[in-house]
Amino acid sequence: MVTGGDVAAALVYGVIQGAMYGAVALGLSLIWGVMKVINLAHGEFVVLGAYLLIVASRLAGVDPLLGPFVGLAVGLLLGLAVYAVILHRLIGRVEVITLKEEMATLLAMFGLSIFLYKLYFIAADRGWLIKLFDTVPQAGLYARLGRLELLGVSVEAVKVYVLLLSAVMAVAMHLFLSRTRYGLSIRAVAQDATALALSGVDPVRVKALATALGIGLAVMGGGLVALYQSTGINPDLAHTYAPLSFAIVVMGGPGNLWGTMAAGVVMGLVMSFVYAFTGSLDLGVAAAFILLVASLVLRPEGLFSRR
Repeated sequence: MVTGGDVAAALVYGVIQGAMYGAVALGLSLIWGVMKVINLAHGEFVVLGAYLLIVASRLAGVDPLLGPFVGLAVGLLLGLAVYAVILHRLIGRVEVITLKEEMATLLAMFGLSIFLYKLYFIAADRGWLIKLFDTVPQAGLYARLGRLELLGVSVEAVKVYVLLLSAVMAVAMHLFLSRTRYGLSIRAVAQDATALALSGVDPVRVKALATALGIGLAVMGGGLVALYQSTGINPDLAHTYAPLSFAIVVMGGPGNLWGTMAAGVVMGLVMSFVYAFTGSLDLGVAAAFILLVASLVLRPEGLFSRR
């Protein structure tokens, strides 16, 4: 029988987990909404961010709480490399991205996804990852930070940190895109690259910046995943967070960052409450994706998109 305490716990953990889901999907939403590039390697970049947090904390002595920021820095550089090597040749000088360019970038990112996924498994098979990634450095972190009480529910403080950092990511991106010159240029290139060029801004640089930010946010989101969960990190997490992120972006509307965060929270709450009432995590995931199908029927442009 479900008690009031169970409902409160489902609410608290649903919001925390959902905010993390939304933050993980922010990078995908940005690239998809601005560049019209469906980043099929998103899940692998998330896994990379989780790996980087553990590497930084265990080998470089970086506080795990700062691990996501290490992932952001590495992800920004990696995003620039991905744009220079792959995307620039396909869409760099294209003023209007058509279905042809969308399919070309889709296949290119699919190839990158397979490459990274297989690379992770090759490293695992050769024993490079066994000692380092079998367990996430959580025990010491949990003990150091202790627990907090929210709505009468005892929650690990590190998970509250994940919630706060997820919110900070969304607010920071909103302010960047709406208040800075580069952010406004990113929004403009999605609407009219030709007009942007006539205003004296190079669309190629803007596209490179958007790609760097999108992949940087994905890698940073992987750091949040490593902080949130207490089990080991493995390449198969890509197959968990990639479809989940795509579902969240579709529900929120590509390019709509607040919609992405709202959709993530909704997904987290649905999973949490279904699990609380049924005890089945699989049913929670199924219910969340049923909600996605319903949202597509009711509002194909995105449940939280502006009309």
